[in-house]
Amino acid sequence: MTSTKPASLQLSLPLFEPDRAPVASFAPVVTRRPAAQPAARRARAAAPAASAPDRSQSAATETALDRLWCEAAPEWSRRWGVPDLRATVRVELSHRMRSSLGGFYPRERLIRITDVLLEAPPHLLLEILCHEAAHAAVHVLHGDRVRSHGREWRDLMRRAGLEPRVRVPGQELGPAAQRAARKRWLWRHRCPVCRAERLAGRPVRQWRCGPCRAAGRHGELVIHRVWAGSAELRR
Repeated sequence: MTSTKPASLQLSLPLFEPDRAPVASFAPVVTRRPAAQPAARRARAAAPAASAPDRSQSAATETALDRLWCEAAPEWSRRWGVPDLRATVRVELSHRMRSSLGGFYPRERLIRITDVLLEAPPHLLLEILCHEAAHAAVHVLHGDRVRSHGREWRDLMRRAGLEPRVRVPGQELGPAAQRAARKRWLWRHRCPVCRAERLAGRPVRQWRCGPCRAAGRHGELVIHRVWAGSAELRR
C-alpha cells in the first residue's frame, strides 16, 4: 500500500511492509582515520555510550514478544485452520523499520515487529502481531495467489476477533508516533554519473559507486535526505 506524507504528528502508519530488493549495489570503501590523540580518547571513554532503544528495555520487549507469540499463535492457528504457526514462523523485533509497524516475509518465514512499539499502548502489539500472523496464514492457505489485504486476510482477522485495518492513527500510537515520524526519514546516496542509488537510515560517506569504481572513476556519491513516503522514492 502506498504511503502518503502526514500533515502532522497525527500520522497513519501501514502495518504491512513488503520485501524490497536493493536498488543498486555499491562497493564500500574503508577510510583509515588518523590515530586519536590521548585527550580525545579520554573524552570518548568518559562519554556515555549511545543506544537508540535502551538495551535492557529492548531485551525485555523481545522476551514479551516471544511469550505473546507462544500464547496467541496456537489459538489463531486453530481458528484459521492452519498448522501451529509457531513451528514454521519466527518472530523478531526490528530496530530498522521506518514506514511500517510490522511485516511478514514469506521467503524467510519471518515476522518482524518494529521497536517503535516499545513506547506504544500494549494492546497494539497484539493487534499488529495478529495482523502479520494472518498474512502468514494466508500464505499457507493460498500462497501468492491473493492480495495482501484482500478478502481472505480480512476474514482471518475477523475470526481472531479484531478489526481488519491496515493503518493505525498517530494519536493511537501515543508517544511512539513522534519516534515513528523521526524514523521515516532516509538518506539517498546517488551516483551523479550512472544514476545508481542506495538508501540508508544515516549518511554513509565512505560508500562509493561500484560500477564507476570498476570503470576507473572515483565513484563518489551525492547524499541528501528524503522522506520515506515521498513520491521521489517511488520514481
